[in-house]
Amino acid sequence: MPVSEPKIAAPPVAKPAPVPAPTPPKLSGGAIEVLASPEPGKPRNSDSAWRDAMAPEAAPAAPVAPALDLAAALVDHALWLESRGEKGRKMVLDRVALPRAELFQANMVNSSAREAILTEANAAEADFSGADLRGIDLSSGDLKGAALKVARLRHADLSFCDLTGANLAGADLAGARLQGALLAGADMAGANLLETRLRDVDLSAAEGLTQTQISKARFEEGVRLPAGLRPPGGFAAADLAPSG
Repeated sequence: MPVSEPKIAAPPVAKPAPVPAPTPPKLSGGAIEVLASPEPGKPRNSDSAWRDAMAPEAAPAAPVAPALDLAAALVDHALWLESRGEKGRKMVLDRVALPRAELFQANMVNSSAREAILTEANAAEADFSGADLRGIDLSSGDLKGAALKVARLRHADLSFCDLTGANLAGADLAGARLQGALLAGADMAGANLLETRLRDVDLSAAEGLTQTQISKARFEEGVRLPAGLRPPGGFAAADLAPSG
């Protein structure tokens, strides 16, 4: 009779250990603590790493503006004026730096050059009537015979400008600097001189000035006035150069 072999029971299959759920980020004083595995030799980071990771990228460098073709811009502006804005393009030089710009007899009527740097510009006989020139730097410029009628020149720097024979009637010169400016024959009728800084400036041959205008200006020293006008109260008359 054959002998049957004993049955050997199969060993139990080991079940894999359960994988623990990932630990959610901890909150510490309202900031998320980063729990990523640290690099060897570096401690686990927290708030500072999160801030670094979320910091905005550096802004790209501003594109380089092409060189301004001033002559072409003047042509466009003239066309804009002639067509009443239907053609061409208004001259806008806001915050543009154009030292020694050539603007002789230029038509800049109703243009805008706020806070522009036009030092030592040749703007003789140019027409800036009605232009917005607030904060412009025209120091040491040649503006002989220029038209600045009702121009907005608040806080403009007109130091050492040659404004001989210029038309400044109705211009807003509040807070502007006129140190060393030449104003012989300049028409200043109705100009706003509120806190206009006057220093080493000869106004004796300027036209259209009134006592009301002078009383609002800010006198420093070396100012010459037209006959019949006096400095504002509190300013020592001895500091004025004789008007002759």
